[in-house]
Amino acid sequence: MAAAKSKSKLTEAITSLDRQCAELEGATQRSFFGLPPSGKQPENLSTLNQYYAAILAVADSADAAPTTQATVVGQELDEQAAVPRKQWIVLRETEIPALNKNLKKAGLPTIAAKRPLSEELGGASQGDDEP
Repeated sequence: MAAAKSKSKLTEAITSLDRQCAELEGATQRSFFGLPPSGKQPENLSTLNQYYAAILAVADSADAAPTTQATVVGQELDEQAAVPRKQWIVLRETEIPALNKNLKKAGLPTIAAKRPLSEELGGASQGDDEP
């Protein structure tokens, strides 16, 4: 009985973390310019990625410094990214360690949330993109 209850709690914790991560990740939008039909939604990592890609395309489209408008939009994006960044920190610093503790007790592999980015990307270098 205790093992079944423990397994149920572990399943519930994994499901909860999965749901929170899915909300944080979000989904890309087909047309993300302007407000979505249901009004302004909180930013998630997918939509922020789309916005950053769009502003990068604008900045890269000319052989000149970014316009003041592009700079302002970039600053606004950085401000909007603060909320999902804080959500990720809470997940990484609180939720995942708590789940890992229960995974260890169950003899299951843990989640390595603090692995350096370069390992996740297969050692991709960080630097300029010159050949």
